[in-house]
Amino acid sequence: MRVSEGSIDSFLGHVGDLVVVEEMFAYLWKKLQTRNDEVTKEFRQILHTFSSLSDRLRTDILAIRKVEAGVLLQKAPRIVRDIAAQAGKSIKVTCSGEALKIDKSYIDLLDAPLLHMVRNAADHGIETPEKRAAAGKPGEGNIYIALEEKENVLELSIRDDGNGLDYEAIARKAVSLGLISSGDPLTDELVTQLIFASGVSTAQTVSEVSGRGVGMDVVKRAVESAKGKISIVSVKGKGCTFSVALPRSVSTRILDGYLVRACGGEVYVLPMGSVIEAFSAERSGLSTVAGKGKMVIRHEKLMPVVALGEKLAGRRGGGRPSSHPENGGDRLTMVSVKAGKGMCALMVEGILGVQKIVAKPIAGLAVEKDLFDGAAMLGDGGVAMIISETGLMKLMEM
Repeated sequence: MRVSEGSIDSFLGHVGDLVVVEEMFAYLWKKLQTRNDEVTKEFRQILHTFSSLSDRLRTDILAIRKVEAGVLLQKAPRIVRDIAAQAGKSIKVTCSGEALKIDKSYIDLLDAPLLHMVRNAADHGIETPEKRAAAGKPGEGNIYIALEEKENVLELSIRDDGNGLDYEAIARKAVSLGLISSGDPLTDELVTQLIFASGVSTAQTVSEVSGRGVGMDVVKRAVESAKGKISIVSVKGKGCTFSVALPRSVSTRILDGYLVRACGGEVYVLPMGSVIEAFSAERSGLSTVAGKGKMVIRHEKLMPVVALGEKLAGRRGGGRPSSHPENGGDRLTMVSVKAGKGMCALMVEGILGVQKIVAKPIAGLAVEKDLFDGAAMLGDGGVAMIISETGLMKLMEM
């Protein structure tokens, strides 16, 4: 029986609505907890049954969208063989995760980025047998492609044991394009940004494989369009690894969020992968560092303090500055978070805990989209903005 992908997406959208209704029931049950009667007990049992059925329904409908990842990975070895034959190289490709079932839409989404990164590894990364022998390496190079699921994230990695990124060539190309100035220090973060800039290519000659000045910027846009992120780790003479992390589903996103209440009563959702811990601190324990503002020491580490409500006032569409800071008393409620290579302590008024949410798009709303990754309907009928990892990084810079 053939069913259109659009029909399945519509069905999954209804399941997402059920999750919202479930949270409404949970909110109502919390209000009824003060009544210790039979109706309250029966309501709790019904809520538990509803939650269980909702989870099973969501799992089953997501399974319908999934296909084996072998369809995606099977092209890579042939591409590498063709490049190796043209360049006089010997390259072995090792794939893992072919039997893993992934969302069907990822097959089309990842096809071009995967092949481009594999081509880069074979053409730019792996050296000729002569150069590998001179460097004390086996004549045959290796490319490892791995696909795996971790919690709510799908991870794709392409690793090679080649020469690593050519920082000097990247710098020369970036200078010629006016992206940086000659003599600027090349940090890992800057090189990563340059690799994804349009027109940056280290190929010496234009071929069927590379050198046209297009590629990694397209890869980055494709990954980010699916709410994913891409990272690079390169070691000179040892090799390079490209890693892509994506949510497990690209249609209706049902995920666990960490809910906090900021000043003025606004509720925000923090990405679970960024939350380290919640803790309380004495107001007198905060220190002020010139040029960095308020700081707090936690586990012998000095972290900047970000007053969440003050920073986001007026940035969430209809938001308004608050006349009072979070935590008016001597005890402060903090949530330490990480984003990129930075860490900070978010100062909030309260912590609502972990909750299953349905991420909705925020198109048309007067909000800063680089701060938020969508919105979620809460059980009490309110709306919480979902702060993205990029948004956390921006908060640290404000």
